[in-house]
Amino acid sequence: SKTNTTKERLRTYNSRNNKKKGNYTMSEQFDPVNKPKQYNKNKCGIETIEVTRYLGCDLGNAWKYMSRYMFKKKPKEDLEKAVWYLEDFIYNFLYQNDWTLIPEFSFHVPTLVKEYMQKFIDFEERPEVQRMFKHILSIINNEGIIDKELFDYDLKNLLLYAQTLDGIEIVD
Repeated sequence: SKTNTTKERLRTYNSRNNKKKGNYTMSEQFDPVNKPKQYNKNKCGIETIEVTRYLGCDLGNAWKYMSRYMFKKKPKEDLEKAVWYLEDFIYNFLYQNDWTLIPEFSFHVPTLVKEYMQKFIDFEERPEVQRMFKHILSIINNEGIIDKELFDYDLKNLLLYAQTLDGIEIVD
């Protein structure tokens, strides 16, 4: 089945990236191209790309920016980019009358990746970010937005939270 194939690919990926190299495992070494720090610092221990590669451009980029915003130099800017991608997704991929996905755009996200998404949600400390992660997972599971008013409310709260980060720069 496709899920087993995905699990096997992830198992191969994980074993390949945990091979010893010097005194460190490859997963502990950072490289600005192949293993950037901001993609590996989250508390859930899952590299962001393990989720984003299955979400398409808009949702994948929103997830990416939300998962790394506190590990980049300008967290406000990353959250604002996440909001931009979420708004772009709503405009381009949902029917505006009932907020369901247009038929040409559907997700085939493996169960294991949905479990990874839940792990990101469980480890996220900021409720504004956590709620938007939940919305993305819900969009995947339900092929659309179930409660548009709640989505809009949470999206505005994410943007308000981003504004509180104005002037904050993360120093590596």
